[in-house]
This record gives sequence, structure tokens and C-alpha cells, in this order.
Amino acid sequence: MNYFIKISIICFVLSFIYADMIRPIEGERVNYLHIPFEWDQEPKVSNYNLQVSNRSDFNTLVADINTSNTLYVLTNGVDWESTYFWRVRPNFELDNGNIESGDWIDSKYFTTGEPAYNQAINVEIADETQLQDGFVAIGGFAPELQSVILDKYGNEIWNDDGFQFMLNHVNEYGNIYGFSSDSYPLNTGMKTNSDIDVLWSTMDEENPVDSHEIKQIPNGNYMAFINVG
Repeated sequence: MNYFIKISIICFVLSFIYADMIRPIEGERVNYLHIPFEWDQEPKVSNYNLQVSNRSDFNTLVADINTSNTLYVLTNGVDWESTYFWRVRPNFELDNGNIESGDWIDSKYFTTGEPAYNQAINVEIADETQLQDGFVAIGGFAPELQSVILDKYGNEIWNDDGFQFMLNHVNEYGNIYGFSSDSYPLNTGMKTNSDIDVLWSTMDEENPVDSHEIKQIPNGNYMAFINVG
């Protein structure tokens, strides 16, 4: 008599998920000085150590930050037309209360573009305590379309990176609206972000939008003027 033995083999597939550094991406050129750093979450982490340097060996540091978040916006220490390196590692809290650092997740670099204004803006502050938080957004028409954002001390921290863009509205979420002569007349009314990604555009060759006003109204529609003369 022959006996057949059925053997079931169960295969276990182990999936290793590694954290990654999300932005700035490797080699990215940014058009602003307030830099958002973002990375993936790791399990059982007390906090993260973010380091930013102008040297690939990290011997000198622009920033050395411990944060419990996976997104950190660095608002000082970064200059125009420069190269920076950044890395992140997790910190773990041990049973005795001490902190032990894990391995660096990765190391990446990014560069900053050129300022729109080559000359410094002189700002005289009579009373520092009366300054409000926030920024000054400027959409210029002449001698060419150009937009910049300044901090309260007159430092240029963002520009349109040569997109020939005239900013005329910024909403509460940081979306930017305006008029661009780039690919005219398709972007005469457009919505963008700080990276000048075109998030929405009129894309209307027959009816270019007037440069003075374009915004998104509460119901989600867009409002602008067109020339009917």
C-alpha cells in the first residue's frame, strides 16, 4: 500500500521597511531660504536629530535640531547661491531614561538659487516690540514681472525663480495666486506653491486673465477679470 503524505510548506516573507528622507530631495535647487525638511517616521522613536551643514563631512553645522516631528522648517542660517547637506537619525529613550542615537537614515544635499535683488534692503526699525509676525509679499510689474517675499527685517526669503510671475494674492494655506507671462496666455491666471509648481491655470488661449486680480473664492471656484473691451 502506498501512502502519500501531503506536506504544506508555509513561507514567511519578511518585509523590511526603511525610513527615507523626503525633502529636500537629492540635488534639489530651491528658490527660498526657509527650508522644510521632511522624513519618514520610524517606530519607537523618542525624537529625531536633524543636522544641516555647508560641508559634506558635517564638521561645521548650520543647524543641529532635536524634534519629535517628522517635519521641521529651518528659518535661519541658509543663504542664497549655496550648497547644503542634511541628515537625520532617530533617538531612542532607554529603560534607564538615557537617550541613545540610532544610525543616520541618509545624507542628501540641496542648493539655493539666486536672489531677485542683488542689493540689500535697508530697514530701520524704531520699535522692535511693535513689529507683527509675518512677511511682506511683493508682486512687481515693471521693468519685468517678478515676485518676492521679504521677512520683517527686509531680507529676501523667496522669489519666483525667473518664472515671470506677478503675485497678487496669498490665501491662508499659503497657496499663491497671480499672473505669469511664461507660456502666455496659458498661465495668465494661476495658482502655485512656494516651489512655483503650477497647481491650477486658466489654460484659456482665447481669454487671457487680467494681471491685477486672481484668487480662489470659498466655494472652490476662481475669480479674475478678463478684458471685454
